[in-house]
Amino acid sequence: MDGEITERYIRLNGLPRANRRVCARVSWKQDTDAGKTWYGRRSEALREKRPAYVSMRRVDMPGEGSVKPGGTAGIEDLIPVPANKYFVLPGQFLFAEKIPTGNKETVSGQSFTLRKRGNSMSMSEGKKLEFRGGIGMSLIPVIIYVLFCIVLFIGFKAFNMEALAVGGFIALLIGGLFCTSYKDFWESAVKGISSITAVSVVVILLMVGMFSSLIKLCGLSSGFVWIANQVGMKGGIFVAFTFLATCIVSTATGSSIGTMFIAFPIFYPAGLLLGANEMFMAGSIVSGAIFGDNLAPISDTTIASASTQTFKDGHPADIGGVVASRVKYSLVAGGITIVLFALLGGMGGSYQGGSVDAASNPASLIMLIPVVAMLAVSTKTRNIYAGIMVGLFSGTMIGLAAGLFGPSDVFANDAANNAAVGFLIDGVNNILPTCALVISVFGIMGVLNDAGMLNLIADRILSSDMAKTVKGAELICMAGISLTTVLLGGVTSASILTFGPILNKIGSAKNIHPYRRANLLDGTANSLPSIIPFLSVFVFIGAALTGLSPVVVAGGTLYGFILFAVFLAAVLTGWGCKKETE
Repeated sequence: MDGEITERYIRLNGLPRANRRVCARVSWKQDTDAGKTWYGRRSEALREKRPAYVSMRRVDMPGEGSVKPGGTAGIEDLIPVPANKYFVLPGQFLFAEKIPTGNKETVSGQSFTLRKRGNSMSMSEGKKLEFRGGIGMSLIPVIIYVLFCIVLFIGFKAFNMEALAVGGFIALLIGGLFCTSYKDFWESAVKGISSITAVSVVVILLMVGMFSSLIKLCGLSSGFVWIANQVGMKGGIFVAFTFLATCIVSTATGSSIGTMFIAFPIFYPAGLLLGANEMFMAGSIVSGAIFGDNLAPISDTTIASASTQTFKDGHPADIGGVVASRVKYSLVAGGITIVLFALLGGMGGSYQGGSVDAASNPASLIMLIPVVAMLAVSTKTRNIYAGIMVGLFSGTMIGLAAGLFGPSDVFANDAANNAAVGFLIDGVNNILPTCALVISVFGIMGVLNDAGMLNLIADRILSSDMAKTVKGAELICMAGISLTTVLLGGVTSASILTFGPILNKIGSAKNIHPYRRANLLDGTANSLPSIIPFLSVFVFIGAALTGLSPVVVAGGTLYGFILFAVFLAAVLTGWGCKKETE
């Protein structure tokens, strides 16, 4: 099939006058044995460099009295696709329906690539993965990975990123056996792994690991214990303060799991000594860890949620812009949570007097300066790389000047073991398992994309009655990311990477801004679905570090409940909803 730009015209249908755009129309025709000619056209907004309208129509051949040779008028079967339903990257065409054309047919979701050929363009069909038993078998890697998570968390009661990454690669190895071509299967997996989104996430995580290791080395949480001692906090006030302190630590380190392992040994026993309720004391630490996981620009979930949501020109949402637009949701939920912890945190507790001087160190509070600098630069410039550079450099200089660590803690040679050591090395080593998990999940996404499963799921959602409105589509997406998070054991980075591409297609079709999509994705994943007892890594770690029941730990994690309620209210009321193109 060949096509060429036939004319410039102004598309008026379906758009307000202010949004009319000058477009180029690409037309082609295909003769079939059935004596029919199929005419199609792809309109592309020149200024926006993105498809604006797709349609197909069947026209009776000349000689049947319907159309004159070379004409386009007459009896026709027009099958339009609204401009806001499908958005594909420049250079691609997406058929909307499965329509017989003689001995051939066009299949829903089939992609074609437009290539220049002289003064015309040709369309060649993109290769599609086929599975034994149908397209549904492309979900085998996902099913295997979910089962692996269930066995790991519920059966073994264990959690580590290395094991999750192993589960992802095993799922790919086995899933490929159900594909008609094992070679093509792995080509698709590698294509997903090597995508610009996957590479960006891995690169950012490696740099984030170094900054996170720097903050952990300085023991920032001990500075907040010193503040609590100086003020004389106890009961519910100490619980509320613990939530605030862990929010800051998790935002500074970008690691929810790391924050929990740092904060529980320090704050939890201190809270019980000062009359805090054990359920809310444990819940305040888990809540603070989730807060930073959702908001920190260096968090793996923030990076994943932003990177999986793209603008119509194909560029991923910038992390700084995502974080700046997310602050309002986090502050509302965080403010309500602090008040509730202060009111309820002392219920049933017994104040035993004293203070926790051994765990306090006011000098570490100076490390808030590089944290604030990193956050400010990231959001101001909307460039996470610049933010990490400023935070890492200033933090290293301040830590050395304050005597919090020495030059050998930054980078040194361990002659005895023939190895380089220091927080820079530790940061990269500690984040490598997360990078491996990201690589395995993007491999699975590459397979689902080339199999057409992601398009199929998005199309089914978009064609539902509920998704006819933006509100309905967002509610469906909240349900989808919630289910994915629960199935993956509360591993929010994995659930965001899994459902993110689907939300991206749905959000693009409904013209929802990428910032809004990223916030909905991350905010929902890091709320109620991530603290389901016996199906949550956060709850599991909290229970393991305190000896409490998972139900008790989950019940005290108030921020998870409130953040979910905030995003649900935002969807129902339209608060914060922004269109990508007005």
